[in-house]
Amino acid sequence: MSDFLSAAVLQEWRIITRKRIRNEEDSATNKTMFSNARDAVLGLPIITVIGNREMYIENYRSIIYYDCECIKLKTRLGMICIQGADLQIAYYDDEEIMIKGKIIHLEV
Repeated sequence: MSDFLSAAVLQEWRIITRKRIRNEEDSATNKTMFSNARDAVLGLPIITVIGNREMYIENYRSIIYYDCECIKLKTRLGMICIQGADLQIAYYDDEEIMIKGKIIHLEV
């Protein structure tokens, strides 16, 4: 009987632990989403870097300088300078820009 009881308690503990881990993961995801939403509403730049080959920058204002080794962007907070090799602007619109190439250095 005690083996059955301890197995039942152990199973209940596993269920509670899984729920707690899931809630913590959901909470962390929500904090990140709300943080990014707040930054977007305030017009702050949001920089997403994928490896050293792609970069997305949201909420930039204008392109200051562009060649294959350096791209300078104006943002609400100042200038962003991306240095690398074979840099190219793959896509841009009024609010977002996508940069591809070998990104070596990012200065904000």
